[in-house]
Amino acid sequence: MTTEQFEKRQEQLLTQFGKLETQALYKEIIEFGKNAPPLPPEFRSDDHLVDGCQSLLYLGMRGDRDQVQIYTESDALISAGLARMLSFLYDGLDVKTILTCKPTVLEELNLFALVSPNRANGLRNLYIQIQKRVLTFLKN
Repeated sequence: MTTEQFEKRQEQLLTQFGKLETQALYKEIIEFGKNAPPLPPEFRSDDHLVDGCQSLLYLGMRGDRDQVQIYTESDALISAGLARMLSFLYDGLDVKTILTCKPTVLEELNLFALVSPNRANGLRNLYIQIQKRVLTFLKN
């Protein structure tokens, strides 16, 4: 998977969410989170919690340097949707692409201003955790 695929995913999110008014955007984000792949049971532990989130947010990753699967789950609907946006962008991509491609679509959609400061902080922390944890796949 390549940078071009990542950019295509960003464009998909922008198309899906970009023209929505605030209330419709919230609803669409929540629905997007509801359609996330289920978190495998082995990732439902304290070791996989993302620190700094207002809600419980789990991050699970598996794969190798050529393809990393990313799973997220949250007990809060809006957090689940925001997390799904990041997992959608990066799931199935290689380590290099994950490390070098920034999720600029989140700022283009003005998500950090739209949600509460705690939720925005949780989204940033999730991105940081993805970046940190993907480094472990360089050893594989």
